[in-house]
Amino acid sequence: MNTGYCQTIIPTGTPFVKQYKKSQYKAGNQNWSLAIDKEGRIYSANTEGLLRFDGQYWRIYPLPNHSTVRSVAIDKAGRIYTGGRGEFGYWTSKAFGDMTYHSLSKLVADKTYFPNEEIWKIIVEDHRVFFHTFSKSYIWENNTIRPLIAKGEPFLFPHQLNNQLFFEQLPSGLHEFKAGKLVPVQGKEILRDKNVLAILPFDKDNSIIATARHGLYLMASNGIIKQWSIPANAILSQSQINNGIYLYDGQYAFGTIQNGVIIINKAGEIVQHINKNNGLQNNTVLSIVKDKQQNIWVGLDNGIDRIEINSSLSFYTDFVGKIGTVYTSIIYQGKIYLGTNKGLFVSEWKGLNNYNSLDFAQVPNSNGQVWTLAIFGEDLICGHNEGTFKLVGGKLEKISKITGGWIFKPIFGTKNILQGNYTGLSKFVFDGTQIQFVQQFSSIKEPVRFLAQKDNHSFWIGDWGQVQLIDFDPGFQKARILFTSMQDSLLLLNADLPEFIP
Repeated sequence: MNTGYCQTIIPTGTPFVKQYKKSQYKAGNQNWSLAIDKEGRIYSANTEGLLRFDGQYWRIYPLPNHSTVRSVAIDKAGRIYTGGRGEFGYWTSKAFGDMTYHSLSKLVADKTYFPNEEIWKIIVEDHRVFFHTFSKSYIWENNTIRPLIAKGEPFLFPHQLNNQLFFEQLPSGLHEFKAGKLVPVQGKEILRDKNVLAILPFDKDNSIIATARHGLYLMASNGIIKQWSIPANAILSQSQINNGIYLYDGQYAFGTIQNGVIIINKAGEIVQHINKNNGLQNNTVLSIVKDKQQNIWVGLDNGIDRIEINSSLSFYTDFVGKIGTVYTSIIYQGKIYLGTNKGLFVSEWKGLNNYNSLDFAQVPNSNGQVWTLAIFGEDLICGHNEGTFKLVGGKLEKISKITGGWIFKPIFGTKNILQGNYTGLSKFVFDGTQIQFVQQFSSIKEPVRFLAQKDNHSFWIGDWGQVQLIDFDPGFQKARILFTSMQDSLLLLNADLPEFIP
């Protein structure tokens, strides 16, 4: 594995999802298949043709008969194979990034049914290519086409696993393609009528078989198949698996018809679940692939999305506007708290190494703007538009009526704590157990958003419009202004202010 990649997908929050809407790529809604070339360009089998994205620009290439493109695959030479209704072939690049189409379907000898058949999947091997419909596979080899037909039965999909090629026939089950023949897999009866949608590597002795509505199975190298009893099977079965890929470090992504993308680890535990509630444009995943950066691209029933799983950042996004704009957050006594423009919200917190679907609820008595959260001893303190509050029994209780608590800053070496607020500067005292409001300094009349200690009795304070240097008496009961600058107080954040040295 490339050690430059994040080895374990972060299970808390959601990876960043970049949405590409129909209005951006200017083609059809549905993206049936995806492939990525050696330069990292994305190709989508789109309702209106072959869609290509080079990282900046989208371009659509219609098939000669203007049919929907159902499948796309790329070989080692860079040829881009596509299949649609009554048409299949490959594209090659020309100068200036344009492409030329080469039809192969003209090589089909029996054209009785072919004009009405659709190529739903393409399997590329070193010396041959399979263009697959639900009635047969057209094998292109040595520039000739020969059909592979399931005797008396329709196909579902073929699946490539390392050097093996499997075909599912309905209803008789899974077969391996060997020496030009379909050979029944020994344990195929357990999969009868299960609809195999993906076969993926697991370990040296087993592979994973993903079925549409019956979850995951393990197939041993001798062909024996058994159900894989794992925690994720229930949601995978309910969500209806449609496709799947191996990611890295024993992690797998399954695209579903009803519930977006579900990522599991090798123990069968859910690591991430990305759907319309937390980033996807649509819950129906028609296609899935990983790029050179090990991130996931999904072709949806409406749009294309990129899921940045190989990132050290994850997100919680409030798509329905329940919690509002977040200004501050803190983890306190096994829960995570968010201060927003709508109030204080709380969710259970199970840490970064456990799957956690964050579910925030508003803390009672917290309506309104929350600016800051801080922990003093055993207490959670909230700087709020309406004053300063302490969390008591799951509710907020006011400890100061001075409005707009923006920032707290302990005074080094003392029990005193300064708070910048809408109308100036407050002092609190923390005795190691309790925090109490003491006073608002009458000499400070301007809002204070920023605080930085200069020395034993001096602080820099500021708002967006000015910076002041203030000095306190030995008991920190009075404050006087020593210096005022009307320069933008953002300088306070960026300048090398004098550090307090005890």
